[in-house]
Order: sequence, then C-alpha cells, then structure tokens
Amino acid sequence: MGAQHNLAAMYVKGEGVARDYAEAFRWEEKAAKQGDPYAQYGLSILYAKGEGVRQDYNEAFNWLRKAAEQGVPLHFDFESGWTMGYYAAVGHDNQYGIAEFIREGDDINNWKELLTIQNFPPVRLSPEDAINNLKAIREKECPGVTKWNVIAKDENSILYEWQAKPCRGWPDQHEIARIINGKASTFFLHYVLKMYQMPDEQRAKWINKFSDAK
Repeated sequence: MGAQHNLAAMYVKGEGVARDYAEAFRWEEKAAKQGDPYAQYGLSILYAKGEGVRQDYNEAFNWLRKAAEQGVPLHFDFESGWTMGYYAAVGHDNQYGIAEFIREGDDINNWKELLTIQNFPPVRLSPEDAINNLKAIREKECPGVTKWNVIAKDENSILYEWQAKPCRGWPDQHEIARIINGKASTFFLHYVLKMYQMPDEQRAKWINKFSDAK
C-alpha cells in the first residue's frame, strides 16, 4: 500500500516520472481501497480538485472521512450528515489547504452551519499570538461587535469562541474554533452557526469534538 501511495505522489508531483494525474488517481485508489489512510487522504484531494478524475465533493468527503478516522491528516470525527462544499489547496505538496463542509441539503452559498478545516505549514506564532492577530483583524473590520472567549489552551493549541452582531453584510454568528500547532502542520478548525448565541447543547458538543481532535 505504501509503495502504491508513494508512486501516486510521484505522478502528482512529476518526480522521476512525467506528471500524470490519471496514473496518480489509479495508484492512489488502489492503496486507498486497501485501507492506507495517506492514500485515502490523497484520493480525497484528487476528487476535490478534479485531478485525474471528475471533481466530486461527495467522494472527496467520503475518503477524507475514512482517512480522518485513522488520524490523517488529523484525527477528527466528522459524524454523519455533512458533505464537502468547497476545497482549495496550494503550495508544494498541498502545504496549504482549506476545506469547507456544509450540512447535506445546504448550499455552500446559503448555509446554516459551516465547518471549516484549514492546514498550513508549521507557524512560528504561538496559538495565543495567532488568536490575538485574528482579534485585531476582526476589530479593524467591525469595531466593537465581536465578543471573544478563550475556553482552553496549552503550549500547542488554543480552543476559543467568538460571537458577532451583524456587520458589513455578515449575519449574527457564533463560532467555536481551535488552533493546533503540530509537528508537520498547523490546523485551524472552525464551526460557525448563524445566530448570536449557540444553544448550550450544541456549543458543548463542538467544544468536545474540537477538544478531541489530534
């Protein structure tokens, strides 16, 4: 499985062979179906970007979910009822990626709940410095309308929430989020609900889900 995934990666990057997304897809699919989580994650990216195969966000989500169950690129429980609504990746070996997930039946341009997972190359900022930068940006855009609360923090991560009144055409919203600095990547996890005060049960659920992410 590992050799098949490595071969797929070579075809994606054009390293040692001519770049060929169709061949990359063929080998990644073989390894993914045998249970290789790295291949499952790679296959989800090919489906999301439409490289070597017709773009299909539903298939992308299905394979990403399988990979996440095994901890790649991070361990996260997506639960049922979600689908991928948008994906983009840039940089060498997809070093930066953003995936947005919506509830089944919603549209990416008209959602009630939005789950976003971003990954970056490791950043030097501490999680607390990162959230302070986000606060400064938000305050500059919409002075005085956003309320912030740090829920938990440690050396490598910070779990927080913010609530905002309408501003610049944006609706009421309440977001639970976590920044995790890992060895190979920094992850931003966001869950947003279009209301100022998230129901207590829903808030507790997403705090627990993000706390469990590794």
